[in-house]
Amino acid sequence: MKLAPESYDHILVLRSYNHIRDLQSVFEHLVAALRPGGSLIVADNVAFALVRTTQQAERGESSEAAFEHYRNHSASDTTQLISATGVQLSQKLNVTHATSNQWLLCYSKPEEALAVGLTT
Repeated sequence: MKLAPESYDHILVLRSYNHIRDLQSVFEHLVAALRPGGSLIVADNVAFALVRTTQQAERGESSEAAFEHYRNHSASDTTQLISATGVQLSQKLNVTHATSNQWLLCYSKPEEALAVGLTT
């Protein structure tokens, strides 16, 4: 699904990050759809109960299934990939002994992104 450029104020990716096959292209597309000043929130979980054999993991990684669990990234694993799209990290909540297995990343798209895009 194509999203119109700079047409969303807020985008939420809730418990689906680890199901996205091509993370780089999806997040580049989502960030392009954000208006300058917009926010991107990504929340997912570390699947503690997800135990797969090597053979099961290989089958999952190469699956054509629409909702396959491709990876088990933490907030720290995710931060660099999303930050590379040009958004700025404003909040990061890791999984800790005092939390559930959910992690949260909040980003904002810089206001000056519009001016930079128009001059290049």
